[in-house]
Amino acid sequence: MEGLESRLWRLAQQIYTGDQHVAGSPGERGEAERIAGILEDYTGLEARLVETPLASWRLRHVEPRGLLVAPYVESGYARGRVTRIRGDPALPGSWRPGRGIAVIGEPEDPDDIKAAALLAHEAGYEALIVESPRPRVIVVNGHWGYSYRAGAPSPIPVAYAPPGLVGDEAEIQVEAETVEARGYTVEAGGGEEPIAVGAHYDRWLSGFQDNIAGVAEAAELARLLHEGGREVLLLVFTAEEHGAPGYASWYWAWGSRFYFNQLQEAGLLDRVRAYVNFDVAASPGLRVSGSPQLVEGSRLPVRRWECPECDSLQAAVRGVPTVSIHSLWSREALGVYHTAWDTPGNASPAAMVMAVEEAYRLVTMEPRWGALARVLHEALSLGPLEARRLDSMIQMALRRDPEGTYRVLARLMLNPVHYGSYRYEGSHLEALWIPEVSLLPRLLEDLARGSAPREVVEPGEERLLLVPSSGGRPVGRRALMAQVRAAIAEYTGALEEWLRR
Repeated sequence: MEGLESRLWRLAQQIYTGDQHVAGSPGERGEAERIAGILEDYTGLEARLVETPLASWRLRHVEPRGLLVAPYVESGYARGRVTRIRGDPALPGSWRPGRGIAVIGEPEDPDDIKAAALLAHEAGYEALIVESPRPRVIVVNGHWGYSYRAGAPSPIPVAYAPPGLVGDEAEIQVEAETVEARGYTVEAGGGEEPIAVGAHYDRWLSGFQDNIAGVAEAAELARLLHEGGREVLLLVFTAEEHGAPGYASWYWAWGSRFYFNQLQEAGLLDRVRAYVNFDVAASPGLRVSGSPQLVEGSRLPVRRWECPECDSLQAAVRGVPTVSIHSLWSREALGVYHTAWDTPGNASPAAMVMAVEEAYRLVTMEPRWGALARVLHEALSLGPLEARRLDSMIQMALRRDPEGTYRVLARLMLNPVHYGSYRYEGSHLEALWIPEVSLLPRLLEDLARGSAPREVVEPGEERLLLVPSSGGRPVGRRALMAQVRAAIAEYTGALEEWLRR
């Protein structure tokens, strides 16, 4: 009998083509149908396609050859002297006014290219080139921060180049556009109360770890659950890498956001028992993110709590319990992320097996509601007296109806967060429970040191959660506590309303 590792590896090799697939491209439907056929044969689940409106970036031509153009760069031309920028290109202090073409080394976090491009434009440069021995495709755009609504194409051409391609002078010509298009999410199986399992299939460059391996892992987990007699809904999303309409600067996970929003509007989302996601889950540095009651006791390191870079967040903030297996931020995965080196030869079959086995173990165990209760209690114990009352209400509701309470609490109190503005503090995404209270010790410490951020923001909705600094000066402990109390009152009122129903 064929073992799990050989099954998984064979399936991944069958799905893998080595070709880039951009969401909404002319070949989208054919690629979705090809994958749907493979998955239907493998899992025994009937597959269908869900049409998804999206914005598709299309590169027509670039000179010189050898440049990798960043998506949401549209047609443009730049020629001039090259200025090499020293220091961290994502920090404003590294930039001085200039002209021509700026060249930088790759930042430690490749996604910081977006900030570097906006800073280069503000400094007066006409184009930005990132030198790297392993050039990548990284999405950039013209809006500071990440919004579901606001966005724009990049204000200047941005491209990766291998070392030695750029001399003292350079010339860049790009022909590209972003067009309205259609993508297709593959949906298979279903049932009255299914466990949903998913991954995305759009990919930059070769895309084995990101995310053909994830598609194979999701299919294998779906097969195991189906054969074990459980209802399962297999989801293979389009438009994870980019695709949100209107150049929205929260450009990723559009396919899953559209899908879960459609389920929610149809009143079907609460039937989904859980959602398990695989993304870049084929490197030794695996970790798990997700709902406390599902990931408590994981044999993999846990990133608390949700993964804002993953499709799973779009289910989580709508109240669906999640498990997300990934190797984001690991050294091994980062070395090939969005490069032509993301091939089967640089992946770990053993890690793929571990991802599936751990996901199966977590999603089939009884939820540990005590873990959720502890997470919320620990967060609220850091707050003022009003937080203790809210904690008491939550604990009572969890004892009465843990699953229903979880879904309500997640919709109310689980948020992606920027601790500090994206523009001025360069903060990175987190996902936190009750962020206004969870962050209170950090904020009070920073206030005491005079280093409080300007704001704490919920990106996506671009909603201000807290304003610890005004006019460049800390607002003070009393004013900050008033903001926290106002947030607690809002949560308490919403929970009381639900409890009265």
